[in-house]
Amino acid sequence: MLYQEKNSVGINYFECIRYENFEFVPHMHRHPELVNVKAGTLVVQSIDRTEHLEAGQYALILSNQIHAYHSLNHTIVDVCIFSEDHVPYFSQDIKGKRASQFTFTCRPFIVEFANRELFLSDRQPDPYMLRSALYAVLREFRDAVSLQTDEKIDEELIDKMLQYVNNYYTEDITLKSMAEEMGYEPHYLSRYFRSHIKMHFSKFINHYRVDAAIEMLKNTNLSITEIAFKSGFQSIRSFNRAFLDITGKTPRNFRDEK
Repeated sequence: MLYQEKNSVGINYFECIRYENFEFVPHMHRHPELVNVKAGTLVVQSIDRTEHLEAGQYALILSNQIHAYHSLNHTIVDVCIFSEDHVPYFSQDIKGKRASQFTFTCRPFIVEFANRELFLSDRQPDPYMLRSALYAVLREFRDAVSLQTDEKIDEELIDKMLQYVNNYYTEDITLKSMAEEMGYEPHYLSRYFRSHIKMHFSKFINHYRVDAAIEMLKNTNLSITEIAFKSGFQSIRSFNRAFLDITGKTPRNFRDEK
C-alpha cells in the first residue's frame, strides 16, 4: 500500500500525465484523481469494487480512496491529479460523502472542451480554463453517480495517520504506538482507521512494507533477508508470509520472474 505524499499536499496543485499500458499498485493520496481512457480497457480496483473503463470513459477517485489500476490490453490513459482548492464548490458538495461508482461519461461538447483545456500532458493549462474544464467534467460526474453520506471524516486525522505510517513503517510500529504519538485512544484510532481506510492497521502496514520490498527486489541487488528488515519486517518468516499473501508469490519467485 503506497501513500503518495506528493499527491497529498500543496495548493493550486495540478498534474496531468499520459500513460501507455497503465499499471499501478494499490495506493492513496489526498488530492482527487481524474482518469480518462483514450484507448483500450482499464480496470480500476478499490477495497470494495472493481470497475472496467472502456475508451471514452472517465473515472474519478475521491480523496484518500485506496485504488489500483490494471490494463487488460493496450491502453492509452490520461491521469490528472488536482488539489480541491481548484474546485471549492465541488469540494464542499462531496465533503463527508462517498460516490456510488468511479465510472462516468461526458457529453461530446464536454469531452472536446476537456481535451482542449484539461488533458494536456505537454504543457500546463491556463488557470482559468483549467478550473472551467474541471467543473464541467465534475458536473458530469455528479449527474452520473449518487453520493452516500459517510461517517464524519476528519481529513486532517487521516493525513496524520498516513503520514505516521509513511515516516515510521520501517520501524516496529503498532496502532498503540501511533495512538500514543498522536494523543488518541488506540480503540478510537482502530475503529476510525478501519472505517475510512477499509483495512485493519496491521494489514495496511504489511501492504506498505511489501510495496517497499517490491521496489527493492526490482531495483537493487540486496539479499532477500536485507530487504525484509529494511522494509520493516521483524523476521524473515513474517516477511515471506505477508509477501505471499499480498502478491501470491514468494519474494524469491518474484525476483526470479522480474
